[in-house]
Amino acid sequence: MSSNEFQISKTLGSSEGNRVLSILQTAGQDIPSHKYLFEGLPETVENAFFQMVLGPFTDRFLGSSAHSGSEFWTSKRNGEIQSIMAFMYPQNSKSYDHQAFQGERAQYMWSSLPDRKKSWMMSESAPKCSLLESTLGFPTEEAIEIKLLATDPEARRQGHAKALLTELKAESRNSRTPIWLIAHNQEAVQMYRALDFQETGSVDVDIEGRTATITAFTYNPATQ
Repeated sequence: MSSNEFQISKTLGSSEGNRVLSILQTAGQDIPSHKYLFEGLPETVENAFFQMVLGPFTDRFLGSSAHSGSEFWTSKRNGEIQSIMAFMYPQNSKSYDHQAFQGERAQYMWSSLPDRKKSWMMSESAPKCSLLESTLGFPTEEAIEIKLLATDPEARRQGHAKALLTELKAESRNSRTPIWLIAHNQEAVQMYRALDFQETGSVDVDIEGRTATITAFTYNPATQ
């Protein structure tokens, strides 16, 4: 698919929340840790996880509110969202006024998780992610963090995610601000490598006897 057949949008309509959540839910099935965490739980619990990042606009009761949880870019085809990327600018350049909403969503998600999954998050997932953050080579608060990137399965390998990342890389170069993220499956690892992101470290995460590898990547214009 050529770039002129789809368009990048940096604004969202209040009616697009359900489409966004649907794409994220589907993509979550390809991430071992995410699938483990929310498998067997009500959809609202998984949605709360996404809403912690995205902000109020995806809540059906708050659909008219600004999506103040993060920056949110989409790639559309024929006016419909195909790929979505949520990211946050460095703490010293922009703040996101959604703490109350984020706290409410986090409390709901946490109270809904079984104890064994809470324990896994605290003793396995969080420490491994912190270990990867230590490999980046710069403070996370001084960088752009990609929080979520997902594409509708029927639109994958058509250039949507690549277009979003290429746009963000250009902004990174213009502002001299590095980008970082953690990739949670091999398909994502291959994509970031192909787009000249640099791998800084990988760790294995134990998921109740199964192993999943997560990998930290950066794009740093100072070293390109």
